Amino acid sequence: MPDRLLLRSLPRRNRLVLSMSPEPKVYVMRQKYKRYIVYGIFIIFGTIFYRHSSGDDLSSSYIACKLFEYKEVSHLYDYDPVLFHIIKSDIWEKTARTAHFLGTMHPYVQTPLWGYSLQPICASINFFWFKILFLFLSLFSISIMMEITALLWAPKFLSPRLMLCALGCMLFTEPLIYALKLVQTHSIFMALSLLAFSYNQKRRDFYAGGLLSYAASVKITPAFIIIYWFFRGKLKSVFWFFVWSIFIIILTILCVGMNIFFDFINSMSRVSHVLLHAINNQSFSAWASYSTEYNKELLNWKIFEINSDIKILSTVLMVVFLSFLGYMGRVWKDGTTELASLISITVFSPIAWSHYYIILFPAILVILNKGGFVNYTICFIVFISNTCVVSINYWHPIIHKHTILYSELYSAILTIIALIGCRFPLFRAPLNLPRLPLMKR
Repeated sequence: MPDRLLLRSLPRRNRLVLSMSPEPKVYVMRQKYKRYIVYGIFIIFGTIFYRHSSGDDLSSSYIACKLFEYKEVSHLYDYDPVLFHIIKSDIWEKTARTAHFLGTMHPYVQTPLWGYSLQPICASINFFWFKILFLFLSLFSISIMMEITALLWAPKFLSPRLMLCALGCMLFTEPLIYALKLVQTHSIFMALSLLAFSYNQKRRDFYAGGLLSYAASVKITPAFIIIYWFFRGKLKSVFWFFVWSIFIIILTILCVGMNIFFDFINSMSRVSHVLLHAINNQSFSAWASYSTEYNKELLNWKIFEINSDIKILSTVLMVVFLSFLGYMGRVWKDGTTELASLISITVFSPIAWSHYYIILFPAILVILNKGGFVNYTICFIVFISNTCVVSINYWHPIIHKHTILYSELYSAILTIIALIGCRFPLFRAPLNLPRLPLMKR
């Protein structure tokens, strides 16, 4: 299937020449290896360039596995009641000193099984190499996301040159820069979600449910994909998701104990009521409740309680979008509904950090693959609105006056519109039909 897609993505003249060649598979394999080289350059460059980044957001995972190692796991979900991005805990500070960690600590909000499973890694390396490992894994996951999208839904980007251009453009965008500077792991679980979609498309429901349940066991938001699957009629994948989830819950309780598991449930309940007006929270809830009086809070990450009406509205909109996209996915089988569902989950979550919008890049590949002036224009606007100059960039506060506060959110909504509309005549590229010779009467 990928071979045929690659051949169809070529210009007509090249296809005719290649079809007469005795070795078309050789060409396909060469293109594949060239793409792998492009991904390798992307991963190596990113790892080397960001090797000295702070990796602050990875600190919670590192300290969490150290808390397991030092038998202080009862303090795993300590937090500051006023500020969301810091933690005031004597046990955490003591653990950090013992582990020779000197960076900024952020509260732990993942499942306890994630911290527990990291113990073999944390016990053998210090935080620097721990950071390098996950920096590599994040870049590798981004490459997987782009490769899956190209193979399934955007065959034009099976071309190594086009993929190189796509990855090169990503390096100038705020979601990627933000993710790599703080060494975020979100891309790993987005790659798992796309792999789940891939297996679901191949009717391998056992693996699709397992991959999605594992992604949801660390980042809760991928679990909402089951709403999309339900309305698309993928009930076997939903079934296996619940089977795998029950297995993971039992495994979590056996590994960390019932008390820590309930601490996690309470932590999730607390976070679901949190409203942040920080500049890097690009969620619909933050936008809907924003007013100028919160300008002074943009760099404070102060905890507010989300309005119940806005919370209900966000939840209803997420369910409506996922239901609609799932139902339309029965007809539209070109990846538009899958990627639109992932973006919708991001937009309508209570907290949607800037780096979560890295999911826009696979969606842009699908839109560009459709062709058409309108699609190209929308992709250009989405790219510009996510560059580190236009997007909110708190690393350089002096340029705030030149940025757009919710640029990632606006570009995500525009991307959803483009994904839904790219099949309509206004968006599509005109068909290049062959000219027929004039018939003489």
